[in-house]
Amino acid sequence: MDKKKLPADPVKEKIYQNLLKEVTGLYTMPMGAFNIRSDGQGIDRHTTANIDIVTKTDQPGIDIMVKPGTKNESVHIPVLIGRTGLH
Repeated sequence: MDKKKLPADPVKEKIYQNLLKEVTGLYTMPMGAFNIRSDGQGIDRHTTANIDIVTKTDQPGIDIMVKPGTKNESVHIPVLIGRTGLH
């Protein structure tokens, strides 16, 4: 996935950054696997050797695959919605 930026409007960007902190409790990019979406768009995705996040090919969404025996790793999948009309 290409990395995308949060909204270009500096005020809206600050609101989204604060919202992400409040929703996730994370104040920096998380360790482990994550998939961050904002207003229906992928913002950033990171996988690990044990955790894979893959875009579905047959319908909207993602698949999260965790290898058996995986321990002490985390997955974060926050979604921010700041506008109406998204489906």
